[in-house]
Amino acid sequence: MKYWNELDSTGLFNRIFTEPISISVIDLISINLDLYKSIITIHFDLSDTSCDMFFKQLVRNNTCRCTVTCNQVASIIIGGIPTKNVANINIKNNEYNKLVSVDGGVFDINFACSDIKLMEPSLYTKH
Repeated sequence: MKYWNELDSTGLFNRIFTEPISISVIDLISINLDLYKSIITIHFDLSDTSCDMFFKQLVRNNTCRCTVTCNQVASIIIGGIPTKNVANINIKNNEYNKLVSVDGGVFDINFACSDIKLMEPSLYTKH
């Protein structure tokens, strides 16, 4: 996958952004693991470099907080402890599931899941 717009539940996201937004660098806020339900939730801000001009004009010092919910996690590998928020994220489709990789340098998490949903984004001004 190349763009956040390709994920399920992107109706509001597609109304905010006039162009597809690349899946690349994020400002990681938190990663939550629900082992009972086999769900991983990732909260992050989109990097300013990934935002288009319409969004930058809409909100000064703009920030877009996003959440992705990854369902039916089949396998997971975690390395290190996050010490900074900037991370690269990559999502690939294979024949059976989606492969998610978040790499923050000293921290990384890799897992496979059956479904990824992008929750409604929220916009705010970052000081």
